[in-house]
Amino acid sequence: MFAEDYGDQRATPSYAKRWICIYPVYIDACCSWFQGRKISKHLCSENPSAEEVAHCCEQLGFEILFEADKKHPRDSFRKGRIRVHLFDEQHKSLISNIETRKQLLIKVSQCIQEQRMKHGHKGNKTTSDDKTKGKNRMKRS
Repeated sequence: MFAEDYGDQRATPSYAKRWICIYPVYIDACCSWFQGRKISKHLCSENPSAEEVAHCCEQLGFEILFEADKKHPRDSFRKGRIRVHLFDEQHKSLISNIETRKQLLIKVSQCIQEQRMKHGHKGNKTTSDDKTKGKNRMKRS
């Protein structure tokens, strides 16, 4: 479901205001914690788009609202925010195997990685390159 379907792009439907928000920067391996990443780098995907995140949330069985004109405050270049109906009014998870936001972010990142592998995209480069960057430097005496 897209926010544009409701006429005014700036207005979020009242029933979706309590849903959680996911920005692509939350699961971007290229971003730091300070820039907005929410899960560990080895669990993240590289440069996920808002459309990929929305597609994966739908695949996991969640009701979503895609807001194409929204931006994360620390990532002003990438547009897109996804509102996900994760909890009901009693704050119980609607899907039994995903009970927290963090679990949802991890599942979405895994889903994006699986989709990219299926379609022939490169995997994450963060596995060995980042771990060995600082180890090959010469020590000063």
